[in-house]
Amino acid sequence: MARNSLPQMHVVTTANAFAKTGELLLEERPEGTDWLYPFVVNVALSIELYLKSYLAEEDLIPFLVHEDGSTTYQRFTKCIAHDHRFDKLYAKIPAHIKSKIESEFRGSLLKQKFPAFEDALNKFSNSFVEARYPYEKGGFKGGWISDLMNISVFLKNTIFKIGEIRDA
Repeated sequence: MARNSLPQMHVVTTANAFAKTGELLLEERPEGTDWLYPFVVNVALSIELYLKSYLAEEDLIPFLVHEDGSTTYQRFTKCIAHDHRFDKLYAKIPAHIKSKIESEFRGSLLKQKFPAFEDALNKFSNSFVEARYPYEKGGFKGGWISDLMNISVFLKNTIFKIGEIRDA
């Protein structure tokens, strides 16, 4: 089944859950825990999923074949991009959607720190991979965690502000 509207809201809902988890970690800063890496992983994953919500499509898979030969299908959402890097995901988003995101960026808090939205994404592009196994990779190499959170909040707000975009 071809995608016919973006973003895919199942993906956005999942992104919201990871963003909220990161937000709670930042608010609570649980004593006795190294909360920073789980914060970065959750917020970075929310950004990845917000971007992937524009790179996803609905599909159907056969779920049950009945005795009469008819088939019941299960609907699911699949992403057509399998990368974790924000810059690579953003590059794959259709131009007409990117122009709407960039238009919103011009009036955002992030604009005070980054000349373009792509600059913000590039700064933190590999955050998910860097932070998920800090003992193997040497840890998170991004910048201020507040900037990472602001990217997530910006994408969430922008998705809801520009709304659903239907393919022609």
